[in-house]
Amino acid sequence: MDQPDVPDAEPTDAPASRVGRAQYIALAIVLAIYVALALRLLTLLPLWGPVLDEPIYFGYAKSVAVTGRLPVIEHVEVGGLQDYYTLPSAGDAGHHPPGYFLLGALVLRIMGSGASLAAQNYALRGLSLALGLGALLMLFFAVKWLVPRSRWLPVGVTAVVAFFPEWLLVSSVIYLEAYGGFAMCATLLAIAWYMRGRGGAWPVAVAGACAGLMALTKYTVLPFCVAAGASVFVIALRRRRSWGQVVGHVAIFMLAALVVAGWWYGRNVMLYGKLLPTTDELLSTTQHTRLVLRDGSSDMIAMLFLPQGRVYWKLALTGAFKHLWSPSDWLPEAARVTMYAIGGALLVGSLVGLIYGLRRKGSALRELAWPIVAPWMGALALLFGAYLRWTLEVSIQAHGEFGKFVMPAIGPLGFIAGLSLRTLTGRWAAIVGLLAIAFLLTWDALAVHHLATVLIPLHAGSMPPP
Repeated sequence: MDQPDVPDAEPTDAPASRVGRAQYIALAIVLAIYVALALRLLTLLPLWGPVLDEPIYFGYAKSVAVTGRLPVIEHVEVGGLQDYYTLPSAGDAGHHPPGYFLLGALVLRIMGSGASLAAQNYALRGLSLALGLGALLMLFFAVKWLVPRSRWLPVGVTAVVAFFPEWLLVSSVIYLEAYGGFAMCATLLAIAWYMRGRGGAWPVAVAGACAGLMALTKYTVLPFCVAAGASVFVIALRRRRSWGQVVGHVAIFMLAALVVAGWWYGRNVMLYGKLLPTTDELLSTTQHTRLVLRDGSSDMIAMLFLPQGRVYWKLALTGAFKHLWSPSDWLPEAARVTMYAIGGALLVGSLVGLIYGLRRKGSALRELAWPIVAPWMGALALLFGAYLRWTLEVSIQAHGEFGKFVMPAIGPLGFIAGLSLRTLTGRWAAIVGLLAIAFLLTWDALAVHHLATVLIPLHAGSMPPP
């Protein structure tokens, strides 16, 4: 019979209080470094448009704060990015669910109309940082509950997520993905609470409410809402409840999610006749370039047989990899090959470790295969498929968007990757984990230095304040 993985059965002979104290000290150090890096980016990155989508997201929050109403999808004449600060307007972001923007509007209301536009921008960036910090805290406790035998996995996973360059970006600027990450880590924590078998149906209700908050992020998060429901269903089955209790808990989850988010999607149907409307679709304003075949269509499979179509496929796949880590120009050109090679090795190692762990009896990965791994990895596959379809058939410019799409789910996915690498590396797991953290911190340092010394001076003054 296979023996349990050594990494999944860490010795617990040290006093629990000593282990707990060391964990919390390490966590505090990780979070302090995270806040320092995020604050550096928050104050370093220029305002007024150099950060993609930030003006539109600010305009959405400001519009809600000023009018007290949610925007509708309509054509808005804007002369430039500056208009989003002065009109204000949600512009092309009007189809996004309002979770992040309602919080942003509350922050702006509290600040009052006397605050400068710069102060309002930095306040909303601070909101993203606060959401990111909350997400990391909940991720730590979720991992601690899901793998209670592990001493350092909770800190290691939290550190990897905290120092991930793209996560630092979304939690340092006005990006709704920080809100999505907060809601998703809260959902994972509620699911971990449910797995512990305490609290009756309360964890299910909390998980459903958090999934509803997830659904108020953006449409790309919806596959992970389904994953959360699947997790609840599997856990209910594993606890050998009657079918009535299983159905009851799933119903509680769905009802809580609908109470929180159902009103938004009902509003979509009432206003636009569509559950998931988009600005481009309703207004026919898309200006994206795409490969159009002779019959006027744009088909993913047919593209493989055309030279230009294969170029699109290459752009989509390489873009998904490169922009998963950070915007591609953040790294100095001389460092890109080396850093991408190491990053690719980590991803491949995670995949190999996942397969190995799922096949090994006694491993934590195998124990969590159905309640956690399968639903969340399935959601990732659905998201990647949607990204490919959107990029290849509609908007090749979206080849740089996959990193942002994934960031709300970085907590659960980072946990699965960390558990996979630990299973694969065995007794070397601690060293590999420290090397991965050092790699990400090196990436962050290179990116901050390159931004401060090359990119920002190069474009300084190109975006004057409104």
